[in-house]
Amino acid sequence: MAGVRVTEVDWQQPRNGAAHHTQEYPGPELVVRRGQMFTFVLELSCPLDSKDTLIFTVETGPQASEALRTKAVLPTSETEEQNAWTAVKEAQEENTVTIGLTSPPDAVIGRYLLSFRVSSRRKHSDRKLGEFVLLFNPWCSVLRCLGIATRVVSNFNSAHDTDRSLSVDKYVDSFGRTLDDLTDDSMWNFHVWNESWFARQDLGPSYNGWQVLDATPQEESEGVFQCGPASVAAIREGDVHLAHDGPFVFAEVNADYVTWLCNEDESRERVYSDTKKIGRCISTKAVGSDSRVDITSLYKYPEGSRKERQVYRKALKKLFGVEASGRRGRVRRGSGRGLWREDLLEPATKPSITGKFKVLEPPLLGHDLKLALCLTNLISRAQRVRVNLSSATILYTRKPVAEILQESHTVRLGPEEEKRIPITISYSQYKEDLTEDKKILLAAMCLVSKGEKLLVEKDITLEDFIAIKCAQPRAPGEGLGPVQHHPLQEWFKAATSGLCQFPLLGHQGLRDHPCGQSQVMGSKRMRGEEMALIPLLSTSLPLPCGSQEAWVPVLLQLLPHSVNLGKSLSCFGLGFPICKMRC
Repeated sequence: MAGVRVTEVDWQQPRNGAAHHTQEYPGPELVVRRGQMFTFVLELSCPLDSKDTLIFTVETGPQASEALRTKAVLPTSETEEQNAWTAVKEAQEENTVTIGLTSPPDAVIGRYLLSFRVSSRRKHSDRKLGEFVLLFNPWCSVLRCLGIATRVVSNFNSAHDTDRSLSVDKYVDSFGRTLDDLTDDSMWNFHVWNESWFARQDLGPSYNGWQVLDATPQEESEGVFQCGPASVAAIREGDVHLAHDGPFVFAEVNADYVTWLCNEDESRERVYSDTKKIGRCISTKAVGSDSRVDITSLYKYPEGSRKERQVYRKALKKLFGVEASGRRGRVRRGSGRGLWREDLLEPATKPSITGKFKVLEPPLLGHDLKLALCLTNLISRAQRVRVNLSSATILYTRKPVAEILQESHTVRLGPEEEKRIPITISYSQYKEDLTEDKKILLAAMCLVSKGEKLLVEKDITLEDFIAIKCAQPRAPGEGLGPVQHHPLQEWFKAATSGLCQFPLLGHQGLRDHPCGQSQVMGSKRMRGEEMALIPLLSTSLPLPCGSQEAWVPVLLQLLPHSVNLGKSLSCFGLGFPICKMRC
């Protein structure tokens, strides 16, 4: 007799997304929360008989095991069990079976693979059903419910120090390109954690107050992915020897950014670069408003100040036991390379030139990027500089995706002279390799004739928005003037068959007020010269022919990040958002 096979899996995403409040998460995978049942429907090749037992396996990670609680094997049961993975047969109709799967509230979070087999006298084989993502409950909400003062903190240019060296060590070639096989550390565009306010009886009263708790830890701590609680006061003073995870949190906000040039003979040398990149604009939300509060000073002294450098040296000594006697020691990296501790304390020699990238035009998605590398000679004699330029699309973790530019220039700088090297990156160069993060990294390795080296870097985030400009200002009571629309050139060029006309959402409900302010739909006030509803125009955007359902989602993707999705109006039977646009 032939075995039972699964012919189709329905993950019930609309139903599960609504029940788990995850329907807004992007991507095709089902996203669910811990400790709550979700359902899916299996279409089978033949009906199950009374002796057939369905057995499911869930697993996450590269080496899933039941001992580490990253794998569970569960036969179907009649009822849910507390604090365990369970699979309940909710319904069965001929070849269709509905299963309710529940995870324990303390399950390991991550992307899970779900597989299935039938235990019976018939032939059967394991079948992979697909993947789902298991989320954690937000720390902030849980701790506040327990009466513990908690807030969310965002750290920009957040270091990911993999070897407890308190530095982000980046290895590059002669064009400033990151060598992935050598570079373990990274600098993320941002990272978010929580702070909770409580006493530290284990550390002493001087470490009471805000404590770092990271619900999305980047490294293992004591064999488990966890981070904190680490005292913010201890981080500020460089007391990284205290529990818990002080070195990692200290590095996130105050690691030195160190660049190493790897030569063709396999030697390496430290290159002068900005070591102060890490831990910028550490922020939290203000109490009672949506304003940003900068709390960088709670984590560290002013970057580059004498006190900040003293704390950094203190942290290294606490971590590595480096004493004033000058004993040398090796900091061993996970990849087997070692750094002398003195390398971490002594900066690279400052070169006799400076450099920076300057953006000449706003970096818009779908347009060419126009920049310039500005080089300045700091001394009173002429110098020749070899400039190796490179550029790559990157993720928000700064991991390179694809190289899009490589070129070299030779520049002669007169005494104390400044020169610009123009740089253009066409849309055709980056469009195929740009990720959803929309980020591009530029690097310039500047080699001065007498052996000095300078690395200049800049990461750029492309903006994608529609610019709407009023042709002329109007007096209060006259409404808005004619509006010009951004042509969205690259997207419209892709339309190869015909054009259709679409009138945009209009001004109904817009009332003019004095002082250049308007009340939109009887609710939020905003300046008329800054914001406006998309007007109903006789002119319309040219769009590819086809149903509205086909192209409206594409158009929405092109709208700016300032689009207000909180309210919507019905536009030709479709929910079309009220959009805040600059005019």
